[in-house]
Amino acid sequence: MKQLFALFLLLMGINCLSAQDSLNFAEKRFRFAEGSLGADFEFIPASGRGAYLDPNSFKTIDFMYPAQFTPRFTITGLHFWRHADFYINVPVTNFLNREVGDSEFYYSTGPETGMKLYPFQIKENKVRPYVGISWNLMNYQQSVGDNEGQSILRSHAPLQFGFTYNKGDKLIELGGSYSYQNELEYYISREATEMIQLPPLSFHLSYRWLFDSSIKDAPEYFDGTIDKQVNQLRKLKKLSSFSFAIGASASLIDGNTYNEENNPFVDNIKMSNSHLDLGIGYYHEGIDAHANLTFRSIPFSNTSFNFRQEYNRRTLGLELYKFLFDYHGFVPYVGVVPSYGKHTFRNIDSGELLLEHIENKWTTGLIFGWDIRQDKRQWYILRTNLRYFPINMNIDRRDYSFNQFEFNLIQFVYYPTRHKWIKKARNGEL
Repeated sequence: MKQLFALFLLLMGINCLSAQDSLNFAEKRFRFAEGSLGADFEFIPASGRGAYLDPNSFKTIDFMYPAQFTPRFTITGLHFWRHADFYINVPVTNFLNREVGDSEFYYSTGPETGMKLYPFQIKENKVRPYVGISWNLMNYQQSVGDNEGQSILRSHAPLQFGFTYNKGDKLIELGGSYSYQNELEYYISREATEMIQLPPLSFHLSYRWLFDSSIKDAPEYFDGTIDKQVNQLRKLKKLSSFSFAIGASASLIDGNTYNEENNPFVDNIKMSNSHLDLGIGYYHEGIDAHANLTFRSIPFSNTSFNFRQEYNRRTLGLELYKFLFDYHGFVPYVGVVPSYGKHTFRNIDSGELLLEHIENKWTTGLIFGWDIRQDKRQWYILRTNLRYFPINMNIDRRDYSFNQFEFNLIQFVYYPTRHKWIKKARNGEL
């Protein structure tokens, strides 16, 4: 398997190099990455093996889970001259019936991000095969009558396979996904567990539009116009700028064992709901570094057999990071985030508040990520932010880990003063 994978990477590398041969220097930079967005339709056939308690007895059923059909919003980035596709799928809702008798089964592969590799470059009017791997947060819950069962969240890494067809500015894709992590232990009551098997296979059809707003600037990059304007602005010290940023984020909790030790029938809190990532900052062009004041309110919740758990982290942080290098417009950075946060943790059983714990504390986290910069004349950036915070809380005189990994895959960053001066340079008003 390792030898086959190495051969695949070698063939892809050869194809990448051959794809570059037909491009000049400017086109290599501007065609390194392209975006696409559109709709994806996921179908999961009826399958799996489940177990549950009805009022009279314990039951197991093959092909327990009904078929599902879920539209998803998808946004992707083609990289390495159309040899790799990094993507995000966000599900909307399942349109098919989830009920079987008096039972209801909620199963979602959840938000998904992943990478597809193309051994042969995507080209117009050509069908290209791909293989890949993704990461998603599978969510499952079953209810019998009015008894709402355990809600669980699991991190999975399904294998991806399929074909992509390019027609003009459209991509049409037919593919499948195989999850080899489909067996798990599940609480069917507060006291009893059983092994269940979730559907291993899913299939999808997607239709996406390609876009690349920067390629029109390639001629000016090639003939030196952009460099000339950038040098003028640098002499005037007008490339540094205040910034405003907005994006959608989610957060993962790693290493938390609170429920294992206190409420084993409740799954440990693992992933937050989506939340806004807002920032106001200043970019210093001379040292290629950024300072950003950021605010986030991060909500977590979980339910199981009329037991509800809530955790909220409201945090204000100062991000300080330095950009490292520029590879065809891919610009990574790394830094630190001193932050102050209010942490609120609650246990609620059948509507009764059993515990409320509040802590206010300072935490220093790490931040890393990357910008996509086709040139140095941009006044807005698409940025990826990844943060890690080591967090501990003392609940009932015991320490519990709530370490968090935040991921903000696409954030829009706007430089207003830089925008004003770049516009003047392009209009010849300097």
